Amino acid sequence: MDTKTLLADVASDVSDIFSTEFQYAKTLYVPSADDQDLSHDRASIKKGKELETCVTANLLIDRNRDRLDLYV
Repeated sequence: MDTKTLLADVASDVSDIFSTEFQYAKTLYVPSADDQDLSHDRASIKKGKELETCVTANLLIDRNRDRLDLYV
């Protein structure tokens, strides 16, 4: 993906975030990627899960030239 296309996709995603409503359901378990109560596309209402836990985690992102590494 070239830089111009990537920036256009990011701009579209940011616009979508600010123009849609979010709904969250509370859960005690990490949902799977194919959970029907989650929405991953650009939709008028985005659905997510709010994980209730006492464990705290930090998400660290290591951005390399050709890949994105995520550490929890």
